Amino acid sequence: MQAQLDRLCRQLAIPTAKVGADSTLPGEVFAAAAKACGVKAGTMPETAALITSKSGLKWTPACDNRTTAKGGATMVTREGLVMLNKAVAVVLAKA
Repeated sequence: MQAQLDRLCRQLAIPTAKVGADSTLPGEVFAAAAKACGVKAGTMPETAALITSKSGLKWTPACDNRTTAKGGATMVTREGLVMLNKAVAVVLAKA
């Protein structure tokens, strides 16, 4: 997860952030991605899904835990972070 987060921070030209306990991702990175990609920031999965949609790629249920019965906070999975990196690259290349 850290390597993917580092990649995302590099793409966004922001300081590297750290993955937190239980693979918690920092919300400020998703806010920066939303701003850079011109989408409205929401929850991390919502923001990532919007960016992915804008890129023309597909956000799948495996990209976050919104469809699981775990309850609690929603999280972007490692697969979702990989997809977000691909999507950000596409959107920023079009800018």
